[in-house]
Amino acid sequence: MSSELKAVRKSRGITLKKLSKSTGIALSTLGNYETGRYPLSQEFLERVAKELHVDVGDISPRVLQVQDLPGSSNSTCRYPASCDLPERLAVMEGDLKTIKTQMDTLVALLGESLRGGIEAKKKAG
Repeated sequence: MSSELKAVRKSRGITLKKLSKSTGIALSTLGNYETGRYPLSQEFLERVAKELHVDVGDISPRVLQVQDLPGSSNSTCRYPASCDLPERLAVMEGDLKTIKTQMDTLVALLGESLRGGIEAKKKAG
């Protein structure tokens, strides 16, 4: 997830400030994406990938999709059979950690939103 984004950005010698200026995305927002505080949206990934001159897959978490399953047409599996099992499992484990971080962030944001709504109701009522 964000670790790929940060690694690619740094390998290109681009600072957060420069990326912010070139993409029009606020510096603080970029920082929150890189630290995993915000989940990566497709629109964000496309804008940043274009600016970094990379494919979206180079900066986004590797997530297994239906078309990636063995036997499906146009398979572009992120866990190729050419990799040995321990390597594939390590990649999958990293992906699961990324997904957990994103889910934790969403749960926290939802909790904040719900608390805000409850507090607003109390004040109004």
